[in-house]
Amino acid sequence: MFIHGTSGRYDLAADAATKVADHARAAGDQRLVGLGAMGYAATALHGPTPVTDAIRRCEELSEEVRGDRKAEAVILGVLAVCRAMEGEFEAARDLYRRARAMLAELGPSVTANATSTESSRVEMLAGDVAAAERELRTDYDALDALGERYFRSTVAALLGSVLLELDDADQAGRFATLAEDLADVDDAYSQAAWRLARAKLLARAGDSAAAAALARDAVTIAGGTLDIEQHADALVDLAVILRAGGDEGSSGPPLREALELYERKGDRVSAGKVRILLEAIPTA
Repeated sequence: MFIHGTSGRYDLAADAATKVADHARAAGDQRLVGLGAMGYAATALHGPTPVTDAIRRCEELSEEVRGDRKAEAVILGVLAVCRAMEGEFEAARDLYRRARAMLAELGPSVTANATSTESSRVEMLAGDVAAAERELRTDYDALDALGERYFRSTVAALLGSVLLELDDADQAGRFATLAEDLADVDDAYSQAAWRLARAKLLARAGDSAAAAALARDAVTIAGGTLDIEQHADALVDLAVILRAGGDEGSSGPPLREALELYERKGDRVSAGKVRILLEAIPTA
C-alpha cells in the first residue's frame, strides 16, 4: 500500500489498502483496520475516484473507524479537500480543523504535523494564499524540528509555490531547493512538486525556455501516476509559464487537458478557474 502510494500507483494502492482492512477485520485487529482505511482514503483523494464517490466512501470509512482518532482525523482531512473541490469552503475548513484538533489531542507526531498537505489545498482552492502559507509554514517548522524528511519534502515544495504567489521569490527559491534535496527519488509527488516550484521561479526570472522544460518534466512525472489533481495542476502551471514567455498559442492544449482531468475528478473549483484562463486566450 505504501510503496504503490508513494509511486502514484493509486489503483494498486487502493487494492492493497482494501486487503489490509479485510485481513485486519478477520484478525480482529482494529488498529490495522484503521491503517487500511487511512490508506484507502488517501487513494480516493489522489487517485481517479470522482469526488462524489470519494466523499461517500470516506464518510462510510469514518463511521467504520469511529473511536480510532488518528484514522478518523486522516479521513476528515481527505473529506476537507473533497468538499473544497465542490466549493464548500467553510465546511472544508471545519473538517480540517477538526482533524488537526483530534491529532493534537493524541500528542506530537509526524501525522499531526503533516495536515497542511490537505489544509493548504483547501485554502488554495478557496483563494486564500496567505492562509495556505501559514498552514504549510507551521508544519514545515514542526517537521524540521523532528528531523523528518518524507513529508517535509512535500510541504517544502508546496510552500515554495505558495511563497511565489505571495511574491517572496527568495524564500520560494529556498524551499524549492530544500524540497529537491529532501525528496526521495521514488516520491513522485514531491519530485513533480519541486520541479513546478522551480519552473515558476525560472519563469519569474525571465528564463522561459528552462522554465517550460522543467514544467514539462513535472507534467511527465505527474502524468506517469494516477494523481489526476497533480497532473492537472502541472498542466495549468505549464500553460501559465508558456503564456508568460510569450507563447500564448501553446497554452491552450495543456489547459484543455487540465480541464478534462479536473472535470473527470469532479473538482468544480479548479475546472472553473481553468475555464476563465481558456476564455482569455485570443482567438485567431
